[in-house]
Amino acid sequence: MQGLIATFRYALFSVPLFTLPACWGQTNLLDPCKLLTKAEAEAILGEPVRDPQPGGIGGVKFCDYRTVKIYGGISPYSIHIAIVPEQQQTWEAGKKLHAKEMRPVTGIGEDAYFLLDDLDVFVKQRSVAINVLKDIDKPDHAKAVESAERTVAQKAIPRVQ
Repeated sequence: MQGLIATFRYALFSVPLFTLPACWGQTNLLDPCKLLTKAEAEAILGEPVRDPQPGGIGGVKFCDYRTVKIYGGISPYSIHIAIVPEQQQTWEAGKKLHAKEMRPVTGIGEDAYFLLDDLDVFVKQRSVAINVLKDIDKPDHAKAVESAERTVAQKAIPRVQ
C-alpha cells in the first residue's frame, strides 16, 4: 500500500512546470524491473520472491517484487521501485515542500533523501522512489527498511540509463 501511495505521489507532483525532460517523450522509458534482479531482491528481502510485476500509472513506471510468503495473513514483504521523468527544478520544489520531514542521503544518485518510508533519488532527469517492506514484526524494523532501501539504490541507480 505504501508503494502505491508513493507512486500516486509521484504521478501527482512530478508534472514538470516548464519544459519536459528529453526522456519524457520516449515511449520506451526505462523499465524499473531491469534495475534489480530477482536474485538481488531475494537477497535483500531474505527469502524467495515471485517474478517481478511491472506496472504504470500517469507517466510513472513501477516494478514490485513480493515474497512468496504472506505476513500477518495480509501482506508479503516487498520492494517497490517507481521511476518518472523529472526536471531538476521540480525535484528542488519537492525538496522545499518536504524540507522538515526529509532526511538527506549522500552517495546515491545526483541527490537523494528519505521521506517517510521511501528513499527518493534524483538521477539523469528522473526521480526514482524506492520502498521496502520487511521485518515488520521486529523492533529494528525502521533500521532494516532504511538499510534495505539503500542496498536497492546502490544496485539499481547505477543501472539507470
